[in-house]
Amino acid sequence: MSHVGGDPVRLPSLSGLRVPAAFVVFAHHLVAFVPSPDWAARLTTSAMTSLSFFFVLSGFVLAWSARPGDTAAAFLRRRAARILPLYWIAFVIGGALALVLGINTVVQLLPSVVLAQAWFPDAGVHFAGNSVGWSLSVEAVFYVGFPFILVALRRLGRVGLWVVLVVAVGLAAALPVWFAPQSYDGLAYWFAYIFPITRVPEFIAGVVLALLLRSGVRALIPLWVPLVVAASCMFVANWLPITLHTVGATIVPFVVLIAAAAEGDRSGRPTVFAHPVLVRAGDCSFAFYLVHLLAIRVAWAVNERTVDLDWWAVGVVSLVVTLVSAWFAHRWIEVPLERRWRSPRRRYRALSTPA
Repeated sequence: MSHVGGDPVRLPSLSGLRVPAAFVVFAHHLVAFVPSPDWAARLTTSAMTSLSFFFVLSGFVLAWSARPGDTAAAFLRRRAARILPLYWIAFVIGGALALVLGINTVVQLLPSVVLAQAWFPDAGVHFAGNSVGWSLSVEAVFYVGFPFILVALRRLGRVGLWVVLVVAVGLAAALPVWFAPQSYDGLAYWFAYIFPITRVPEFIAGVVLALLLRSGVRALIPLWVPLVVAASCMFVANWLPITLHTVGATIVPFVVLIAAAAEGDRSGRPTVFAHPVLVRAGDCSFAFYLVHLLAIRVAWAVNERTVDLDWWAVGVVSLVVTLVSAWFAHRWIEVPLERRWRSPRRRYRALSTPA
């Protein structure tokens, strides 16, 4: 086990790695929601793979930081405190915008209240309101299953973990091929990309990877190698069939990239992604993710009715608004509300104390 003073070694590079992944998602949604040149659409199609990176990273981080003797209830309470307050605020804003613009109905928005939208094959439901919320619906399944997955995997030896890792990566790559979607909508696409159970292998791959590293496995490959390979695979994936470019083209490079970044921090050789500026930006990545599409939609709606900027100018405005909003949301909403939700007993005592 990699511990310092009984606690897992901090891995700041993993926070820093969230930054380029988040910007890639921003670029994809900018081109998807704002009329732009064909070349821009072509170069950002494979940004969909960034969700695969975040799903693997989610499993890794949760398993790496798992607390001995932790209960499922305590874990889920912490996850709820981390995710729900800001998610619900972004949902209300996104839902109101969708209703005003006539994009969704109230009925379509309802499943998003309880993070159930990804279970519905109708795009009008799983992309309702603040469309990016569907991935949090998937993450919710990960969180519910994590305590049980962790207990089962901890019973395996190192060989067993390697077997599970290979199987999980193989399934993650093979399932979209099995469902064989031919476009970015319809039932096959939902099964291949949105359906929560389909994305579980990516999460399990991250959990197993963390357990292997904590058991003493070393990832000695220099970070720049998987970084270049992952970026190259994402670029090439723009020209691959949808069955491959959503997960299969990048799942292995992403797994190796996360392992290499973690190894650098663990061995005392921090990477460029451990720079304090990138780490702080990475801490804001959840807020960035939740607000970026809202900023793009509002900027485009205002642009259509006023100045009529070029698509790239709308992107610059959207990015600036997103960065400022994400920092504000993280600093003044996400962190304070998470602290309050994490300590319900302390809050109750404070309210019950006589003045």
